[in-house]
Amino acid sequence: LDQVWGFCKDQQLPKELRRQVLAFYRHQDVKEYSTTDLLGEMPPNIRAGILTHLFNPLIEGLPLFEAAPHEFIEEVCCALSIRLYPAGTTLCRKGAIGKELFIMSRGKAEVVELRDTPLATTYCDSDFFGEGAVVGDEAHQHRIATIVATADCAVCIVKAADMREILKAFP
Repeated sequence: LDQVWGFCKDQQLPKELRRQVLAFYRHQDVKEYSTTDLLGEMPPNIRAGILTHLFNPLIEGLPLFEAAPHEFIEEVCCALSIRLYPAGTTLCRKGAIGKELFIMSRGKAEVVELRDTPLATTYCDSDFFGEGAVVGDEAHQHRIATIVATADCAVCIVKAADMREILKAFP
């Protein structure tokens, strides 16, 4: 339970949400702190509350979703998965089939190879890329750039299949 309390404190969860999380885990056997594992084990309503609390400001602030209703933003928050990439890791490779939208939560990444253009682009907190794979006309478009983490990164990922389901509900 100490690990769950640490998670709640680290994420600065509101008091009521903290109470729900702790109540759920009082009868669970939690051996180590893993955000992904903790979220995966929680009931959907508590998980949705945490994800919305953590990522609503990030998602709401993206130009891609600026006109979207609050319910749409909540659905996107609930569809997110969080990946940690150490510096030097390739996030996506030019020519690969794109199946995900990447949203930088923390860290820095850089375009190292772009289709037919020697343009240097750096992505940092609140930047996004790969949107063509999830909102484009064709389902699985090829990546136009190779992007590498230049610092340790926390990246929110939305899978194309999840985004298509959300878009069906919000035409």
